[in-house]
Amino acid sequence: MIDKLRKFLLPSTVKPILIVGLGNVGAEFVDTRHNAGFLTVEAWREHWDIPTFSAQKKLYAQIARGKIQTEVQADIKDAKRAINQAQTIILAKPTTMVNRSGAAVGALMSYYQIPRENIIIVQDDADWPICTVKTTYNSGDAGHNGIRDIIAVLGTK
Repeated sequence: MIDKLRKFLLPSTVKPILIVGLGNVGAEFVDTRHNAGFLTVEAWREHWDIPTFSAQKKLYAQIARGKIQTEVQADIKDAKRAINQAQTIILAKPTTMVNRSGAAVGALMSYYQIPRENIIIVQDDADWPICTVKTTYNSGDAGHNGIRDIIAVLGTK
């Protein structure tokens, strides 16, 4: 799964990458399929050794921020070379219900000045088998109300 993210970690990216895991707050949703986004970003936080999540009320989310090392290809003196660079990653778990996730994504995007192309949304989908990972770019909501709300707030797919 981590390897699938590498294509989003752009070599020339100066702005952070925002990864938002969708889920519902509340004890009744803990460890359920509906919190697949929360569970995924928590697993990545641990994998990347990023400090724990902290509540950011004005951003409608819990945030964990850190840096990961990425390898990029660069032309140096007419030769291709691999260069390691630190990429800032912001992991977020909205504190709104899934259907209102757009408020958190919009606030985070604005506060951290993150361009749309640097935002990754992690969600569940009842039509996918459990543990299936699918990556898409510039796609519609496919009936997912949280994605529909994010598209409406951002004004784009």
